[in-house]
Amino acid sequence: MLLSISLILILGMFMGWICQKIKLPSLLGMLITGIVLGPYVLNMLDDSILGISAELRKIALIIILTRAGLGLDLSGLKKIGRPAVLMCFVPASFELIGMILLALLLLLLLALLLPAGIHFRWSHIGGLRLQLCYGPLHFTLYPRKADEEEKKAEPKAETKQGNTPKTEPTSAAPPKPTPPPAKAELPAQPTMEKQTEPTEAKPAKAPETSPQPEQAVPKPKAKSAPASQPGAAAAHAPAAETPAAEPQPEEDTGLVDRIKAAVRADPVGYVRHLFSVLRASVGPLLRGFRVSKLNVIWTITGETAAETAILYGQTLTTLNTILAIAQDHIKIQADQLWLEADYTGSAKQQRVVSLKLLLCPLLALVTVVCFVWHARHDPQLLPPKHPKYNTPETEQGGNL
Repeated sequence: MLLSISLILILGMFMGWICQKIKLPSLLGMLITGIVLGPYVLNMLDDSILGISAELRKIALIIILTRAGLGLDLSGLKKIGRPAVLMCFVPASFELIGMILLALLLLLLLALLLPAGIHFRWSHIGGLRLQLCYGPLHFTLYPRKADEEEKKAEPKAETKQGNTPKTEPTSAAPPKPTPPPAKAELPAQPTMEKQTEPTEAKPAKAPETSPQPEQAVPKPKAKSAPASQPGAAAAHAPAAETPAAEPQPEEDTGLVDRIKAAVRADPVGYVRHLFSVLRASVGPLLRGFRVSKLNVIWTITGETAAETAILYGQTLTTLNTILAIAQDHIKIQADQLWLEADYTGSAKQQRVVSLKLLLCPLLALVTVVCFVWHARHDPQLLPPKHPKYNTPETEQGGNL
């Protein structure tokens, strides 16, 4: 190990001195020394030195950068000015911003690729249960925690009510405070009577002042009526000219108004075309749905054994038909499908239906964007902004 260190130091310094004489950086000579003494050329270095070569390289890099920083000339940097300052942080800042944006895009893409869906489960004993699934995360939609706590608290409340009848004789004593409210009501009655007496005396003075305004009101009305008649005729004249305002149809109608006008013109054709566009855009979305962990355990019972057998056959054929049709459009992964005829009616508690309906959010987003794009560029679904130029009269005139 000591021999290896001495060879590195002596030959490194010697090769650096030679490079300086040739007017080359001394670092170049040291690099050549390491290559020659290394395992790829002469292999003269000990294995212990090679084992700590990573740490030695870090130390060498620190020394080289420190010497380079100390060798900088501040006067030269001041002469260069702005370009030197920009070269110090602009490239690093661009790299940092680029990495952040790239990381956000990758996270968004990963979030859109994670499957999202609903976990449905129903059992005869536990009831309905719904969960929202997003990748490895699960959120309970129904039943809520508050509802479960109320159900758990109900039996406790019932047990408490069963113990309360023992305390009934003690609660019969409090009806004694009922007489005091009667005493409080007695002083309240005379106060009401005293308030009503002055109010009855006030309206007696009101009729004395009422006849005076009755004589003054009709006289000015009769005089002002003939004066208002010529003014009314003049006011009707400009009102007759207002219907001639035709710039209203030139204004751009709203999106909802344009769609309503198209539906009123041809409702059947509009609906047919809308369904054709939906079929073209929603078709890939239906194929993207996936049903996993489908478990169906069901029993069929009837009033008699014959009815049970008939219902069992009808239900079996119906479910097989539905399953075959659904598998043509949706990927279905069934773990257990079990249908049994229960002639005694004692196996109802075994009924369980559970499944997971999953969909890729990216596919849903692409479907929505495609549908909106088709709707925006389809004149049958979204008429132009000025419908007066697309009336049947203008179309006939254009064809002529």
